[in-house]
Amino acid sequence: MHSINGILSWKRNVQLCAATMSRGSSQHYPNPLNVLVDEPLVLSHQQPEPAGTKTMVEQPERFGCWALAFIGRIYNSAEVQKKLIDHGYTFEALNDVELVLKAWDCWGEECLHRLQGQFVFCIVNTDKKRLHLCRDRYGNQPLFYSHIEKELLFSSHLRTLVQAQSRKPEPDQDALAVFLALHYVPAPQTGWKHIQKLRPGHILTVTYTEERLQITEPRAWHRPFSPMNTEKGISLQQLDTALSESVYRQMGRDAPIGAFLSGGVDSSLICHYAAQHRTDPLHTFSIGFVDAGSEYDETVHARRAAEIIGAHHHAVRVELAGISDRIELVLAEMDELNADTSVFLTHIVCEEASKHVAVCLSGAGGDELFGGYFRHQALLALKLLQKIPKPLISTVRTILHPLPQNRDHRLGNLVRRLIRFFEQRDHEQSDFLTIVRQDRAYPQTPSFFQQPRINTLLKALEFDFNHFLSDNILTFTNTMARVHNLEICVPFLDTNVIRVAEQMRNNQRVTLFDKKILLKQLAARYFPRDLIYRKKQGFAAPLEVWLRNLPREALKKRCLGEASKLLVSEPAINQLVDSFLDDRRDLSLQLFALIVMNVWYQGGN
Repeated sequence: MHSINGILSWKRNVQLCAATMSRGSSQHYPNPLNVLVDEPLVLSHQQPEPAGTKTMVEQPERFGCWALAFIGRIYNSAEVQKKLIDHGYTFEALNDVELVLKAWDCWGEECLHRLQGQFVFCIVNTDKKRLHLCRDRYGNQPLFYSHIEKELLFSSHLRTLVQAQSRKPEPDQDALAVFLALHYVPAPQTGWKHIQKLRPGHILTVTYTEERLQITEPRAWHRPFSPMNTEKGISLQQLDTALSESVYRQMGRDAPIGAFLSGGVDSSLICHYAAQHRTDPLHTFSIGFVDAGSEYDETVHARRAAEIIGAHHHAVRVELAGISDRIELVLAEMDELNADTSVFLTHIVCEEASKHVAVCLSGAGGDELFGGYFRHQALLALKLLQKIPKPLISTVRTILHPLPQNRDHRLGNLVRRLIRFFEQRDHEQSDFLTIVRQDRAYPQTPSFFQQPRINTLLKALEFDFNHFLSDNILTFTNTMARVHNLEICVPFLDTNVIRVAEQMRNNQRVTLFDKKILLKQLAARYFPRDLIYRKKQGFAAPLEVWLRNLPREALKKRCLGEASKLLVSEPAINQLVDSFLDDRRDLSLQLFALIVMNVWYQGGN
């Protein structure tokens, strides 16, 4: 929602460059630009009109030798302020900017461990000519930077940073190969050479003196998510208390608050606690399609959950044509490479929510913390699969192959998943990464996959938390929310909740027969069992339906572009399109990734 931009250079007119960078972000930030000039550094901050009764805080804010530009929210601000008052600090008003500024003055970098919240910020010591770029523990907010020769640029918007380069940036083919495999780009890569994304829970320190830049390697200031398989596990009461307290902390503000609600386990629990902490009805929001089949419409379940908690529910029901009309618009808004089809639904539901509230609670993180994906079960089943003779597997695949493999039908989706799972038998070294990779139609060899095998549930959960959640889900959710001037809070991403989740037994997470076992038991305390234990639907757009409705040549034209042809040949792309349309092969995600990559590359240039 806010924008931070900065340039540190002896090569260019830094004030002119900073103004240009800020104009690149100005469509979402109508208020005047505020800047700190400390040649050769210029640090700028822009913000939209504040929601609710909050007053605007001018940034960068100064205190002694320190200057701070901050984006985000501190959830334990009252607690931290009290400790600072005990140290002799005074406050004109309790706002997060003044709090962080004085916390850093008091404790230095160690203050990061005391702050609970979601944030990125740049803090500058103008006396010592030193700046620090900091990102929160779990990656709720993004921050990008580039260092080329005697110049450092940084921004909370990737496209702003790309367009501020003194030379046209080159695509990073290794990062593009990762994208084709995962459909997102894990930090620190971004898709562009020499432009990096600061990892969650990391800090970058830069000293600038006598026309010399000294930049340290980004270092971790926070211990990452480290799940264990403990003998004792955790109790329902521990989990119940941790989640309730987290929701309460994140609701503690004076802006209108709502919540996303699909009727699934995660969002229903978050909305239950939110409703418990309010005296008036909670605004909840869901989305579904009227013409794409029941697989893509959870509004009935969402409305039922909303009635149980007494929420004021808003259900957005759209036609498939409504998504088609938004394809170009949404892709143009995406700063980062991302081919998750949930981005379209997120765009629509954020638009609706922004009409009623300023802040929305999200159930993101539940699947990664508690084991909610089919791939977690697939990993457990791999050992059994390796014991089945290959000829038998081949026979089963031959039988399944002619059957429909479409995602918009329950049987077709089951067939698709079975074929995908049985393909793992082709690999003698199958692990979690071979399960999640999406590049089987155009195999890639990025350096990202040159890492130890992930063959345990605990390592799989770590991977999904650190990458699928942070680099994918939080990325596109943050972007779509920013477009609509909406703030997103994620109660599952609370340090206390995460520490509790780390202590679970594996059989409280996932078995071959069920997922999110303990979390479902908790949800069943507050909602009917048939609502909690129904088949998981997920949150995806009916992409395959849209792609199959495109004329063949139009689809090929979208898939063929400057970026896609760097990694996949034109004949190979044409063959993929023909196989998708004629043989009804499950290639919708692979084709969409090519389309996204081409649109992204064109927008960056």
